[in-house]
Amino acid sequence: MNIHSVAFRAVILLLSCLPLGIEGCSKNSKPVDNKNVFNDIVGYKVTAPPGWKIVELVAGSRDSEKSTHIRAEINRDENTGLQIRILPSKSSEFSNVVERHIKRYGNEMSEHWGGTVTELEPRIRHDVGEAATTARFRAKRKNGEEWYLQQSFVISGNLIVEFQCGSKWDFREEAGKGFNSIVESIEFTSGPELGPED
Repeated sequence: MNIHSVAFRAVILLLSCLPLGIEGCSKNSKPVDNKNVFNDIVGYKVTAPPGWKIVELVAGSRDSEKSTHIRAEINRDENTGLQIRILPSKSSEFSNVVERHIKRYGNEMSEHWGGTVTELEPRIRHDVGEAATTARFRAKRKNGEEWYLQQSFVISGNLIVEFQCGSKWDFREEAGKGFNSIVESIEFTSGPELGPED
């Protein structure tokens, strides 16, 4: 295992606090071959920029269409990547769900790695879905490393798609453009009805 592989595995832990690997992510994962398009059975699809690798995950209860586990990982390299999750909700609750998840995410990252996680202003609004917003963070870990984190949410109907993104701080501008490109590529298709978040 080389140092880059170790570093990227660390960013995946940073993003999700779950012990996932990158190459294959789990024995149940599969690369997506359709020109960098991830088409989720629950009713949306996203397109990654050229050179980014999509890995569809079949984790935990992934066989359930209502699973909120990680749906896919999209990685540019060992220093830059994101995970896609789903959050069942009602459109009227979008702002509250977003605020709750942003607060939880910052607290979890700070507790997991030590150091501080500070939200950067302003938040970014995207013209996709019924509503979409992005929070950006600067994470200063206890070990001295600095990371750019981005958490984006897009809602359509009763489905919120969440993107948890991260890169080393020095790569934040290029990484942010890639992350925003993926978020803004989202297209909602028909999918199963999901209930509101518990």
